[in-house]
Amino acid sequence: MKFNWNYPTTVWVGKNRIDDLPNACESLKIVNPLFVTDKDLIELPFIKNIISNLKKKFSQFNIFSNFTGNPIGENIEEG
Repeated sequence: MKFNWNYPTTVWVGKNRIDDLPNACESLKIVNPLFVTDKDLIELPFIKNIISNLKKKFSQFNIFSNFTGNPIGENIEEG
């Protein structure tokens, strides 16, 4: 099953919805996505798959992963 609901923000849920991420970006008119994940997840196969799919769809694509899953004050100050 796949569902979308809106209140106040659109939420896409369901099996394999990550495959719809490029469509979600397009529906929001995002042309230069920023993918944010922590440095411990960046090398996992499912994250690599997400990044690969986004790179196929968008000519401009950025990744930020310079933080840990439990950020400290220094990470927040870095932005």
